[in-house]
Amino acid sequence: AWHNHDFEFKPLVDGSLPQEHILSAAPDIGWEMDVAWVVRGGADPLPWIEKHGKRISAVHVKDMAKPGEGLDEDGWSDVGHGTIDWAGLIKTLRAKSATKYFVMEQDNPNDIERFARRSIQSVKNY
Repeated sequence: AWHNHDFEFKPLVDGSLPQEHILSAAPDIGWEMDVAWVVRGGADPLPWIEKHGKRISAVHVKDMAKPGEGLDEDGWSDVGHGTIDWAGLIKTLRAKSATKYFVMEQDNPNDIERFARRSIQSVKNY
């Protein structure tokens, strides 16, 4: 499956998005959707889930820090403590996608045990 980053959601000169080109050019490839990179790329993940949900086999569950926070962690946050509505997204993903795996991550945690503990506690409520 294709794992995206933010640059796949940055418009090309013609206004099209690289992620659309990738999914169109490879109709049999799955998508390992990294939601936080979708958001960092400037896109709303919900329409992408609606349109390509059957191709989403795995989801990277990570969160973006609130403005002014997480500066020492490259703007990332513990899951459930940032700006992404994970409770709503997980509900939508379960209903509208083929997601089998939810991979919790943080790209630059300064305390991995804190990240794991707080993130696991958050997702238990979803």
